[in-house]
Amino acid sequence: MKANVKNETAEKKAAPQAETVKAEPAKKAEPAQKPAAKKPAAKKPAAKKAAPAKKAEPAKKPAACTVYVEYGSRQVNADELMKKAKEAFVSDGHSAADVKDIKIYVKPEEGAVYYVVNGESAGRVDF
Repeated sequence: MKANVKNETAEKKAAPQAETVKAEPAKKAEPAQKPAAKKPAAKKPAAKKAAPAKKAEPAKKPAACTVYVEYGSRQVNADELMKKAKEAFVSDGHSAADVKDIKIYVKPEEGAVYYVVNGESAGRVDF
């Protein structure tokens, strides 16, 4: 009998007991998961110190420039030629304030200076 008792005990342990499980009604889908709690921002490494600003150098003035036109025994300053061309333009009935752009063409072999004002008006002045 002892053998039978051991077998019955072993069988009880080995055989699962039948349990009645009630089926639960299907659950409705849960709303979207809540966003995860924000993690504290990682500390950024300390920014490197910027080099001290360099002192701004004052704007350099262009070097003084004087242009002379020489031909034969004659010498004329380019500024004088410009002045003569403007005077000729004004004497033709134009205003000095109208001069926005002036181009000078020197032809010493002809003894003449040609000018074009604002790309439109042209004239001639003696060298």
